[in-house]
Amino acid sequence: MKRILSIVLCAAAVAAFGEETTVTTVTNVTFSLYPVTSSSKETIVAISLRGMDGQLVAVSDLVKTANLTADDKLYTFENGKYEEWTLEDGAWVGANKTYTMDKTGQLVEAIGTDASTVTKAVGSGIWLVRKAVPTAAFTFYLYGKPDDELETTIFGGKINLVGNPTTSQVTLTKLMLAGATTGDKIEVPGGTGVLERVSYTYNGTTWKTTDPVTNLRVEGFPEIPANQGFWYLSTPTGETFKISWPKAN
Repeated sequence: MKRILSIVLCAAAVAAFGEETTVTTVTNVTFSLYPVTSSSKETIVAISLRGMDGQLVAVSDLVKTANLTADDKLYTFENGKYEEWTLEDGAWVGANKTYTMDKTGQLVEAIGTDASTVTKAVGSGIWLVRKAVPTAAFTFYLYGKPDDELETTIFGGKINLVGNPTTSQVTLTKLMLAGATTGDKIEVPGGTGVLERVSYTYNGTTWKTTDPVTNLRVEGFPEIPANQGFWYLSTPTGETFKISWPKAN
């Protein structure tokens, strides 16, 4: 479990996010069924939908269980704490425990409240971990109500599991990251289907990353694929700020 959850050591593989989102209106109630295709045991996705009541979505309602199997797990991470759900008898069951991370990056289990009713904001991230490594690509679905207010809150001095809640790849501009502090890092899962990532670091003036060909550090603003989850590591001196994502045309 420590290997799976330690963001110091690994990041989940990138997934292919379906562009054919189904948006349906029934008796004046609009909802979306958003397909996510992956071939990885671990997949991080963005939360891009609200609950059907228009409020923050309950994690146990967001990810539909079709094509998933017993003992698959979901995780969220906020304010230094993991919360866990397990797929049991066709439903997500919140664990009566949480995980916190110590100064060495190791996880410590602690007793917590039942996570079955935990809700998360649009722009947060969620982590799906399959019980077994898939032998082929699979598709799972996110369900909820579309939201036009697409923002991600970055908590200062924290490790943030967040995501791009839009249906397009977004290059985060200096304006969008105006609240960044020197030393902040963004870790985006890579695109080869293995546990790798693209890392960006803010030096106080601009963002830099490593060129995959020359292996040199070059200027480059973070590129976040559609509905992709990612890690934002805010330095201890960082302040809380919001990333405002572009709305669809």
